Amino acid sequence: MVENGVFKSIKDQQFREADADGYIGMKAYLEYFQDAASGYMHAYDWDNITVHEKYGVGWLLLKYHMIMYSRTLYENKLDIECWIEKNRHPAAIIFNLQIREKGKLLAEGRLESCLMDMSSGRIARPEVIGFDKELALDRKVENAEFTRFSADADGAEPVYEHVVRYSDLDNNDHVNNLNYMPMMQNAFDAAFYKEHVLQEMEIQYKKQCVYGETLKICKKKEEDSYRVLVVKEDGSVAAVALMKFGRKA
Repeated sequence: MVENGVFKSIKDQQFREADADGYIGMKAYLEYFQDAASGYMHAYDWDNITVHEKYGVGWLLLKYHMIMYSRTLYENKLDIECWIEKNRHPAAIIFNLQIREKGKLLAEGRLESCLMDMSSGRIARPEVIGFDKELALDRKVENAEFTRFSADADGAEPVYEHVVRYSDLDNNDHVNNLNYMPMMQNAFDAAFYKEHVLQEMEIQYKKQCVYGETLKICKKKEEDSYRVLVVKEDGSVAAVALMKFGRKA
């Protein structure tokens, strides 16, 4: 439900959401973010299916920045809050998220999205669906600012290839934004994850990918992070992420 501009939900974690070592972590938290943002829009009949059918537009997610402070197990329910922050961009909608367990902040992040006209492929302003800008709050997650980083694949090491299949797609017939997450996670092998845990991820989407495409997953070590890229057959970058890892205790 939305209360004073904040979508609030209580989450029971599921076994299917856990990482291979049994903990709920970054992958699940990003899925919760998408669920919360979708829940917010559904409360106002602005969910992706409705806007597609009524207005001929679809939500296009441009970037995430998620910071994980702690993973968790299954002992307690999670409290999730999601809201839209005020911003000056005429087309962008920026969601914020915080996830808590018994008052302890586990993760927080920001998500930037916009509307795309499905017939022209051009960006549409929120006014086309009757979006009320007064819903936006003068409140944002300060630690998850969006940054500028290179989407250049030069010097990045090819790791493996992924062929886009039906299960990768959403109702826009493009790869669902969160399906890039496991592609990027898999740029690192099981031995790496025995010693490391993903603590921060900023992902930016550059181009859409469609059924049948062969995508090349590449990575490059930066100073304190890895740059991981999803590269299309023509050499252009579909998505790029900065992934920061910490050592497991």
